[in-house]
Amino acid sequence: MFTQEVLTNFYNSVWITFKAMSGIFVFMFVFFIIIQLIDKLFPKEIGDNGIDKDMD
Repeated sequence: MFTQEVLTNFYNSVWITFKAMSGIFVFMFVFFIIIQLIDKLFPKEIGDNGIDKDMD
């Protein structure tokens, strides 16, 4: 039905899409871990009234 050239082109495009999407998800995971580490290193300080000290 399809020629070998068309199928090869299709498989290559699917492989490139898979690599790109994998890269995006790896970047999102690393960025999420960095945000979690920053949150642990610099926790929010809660004031006496239960509101952030920045909001007092």
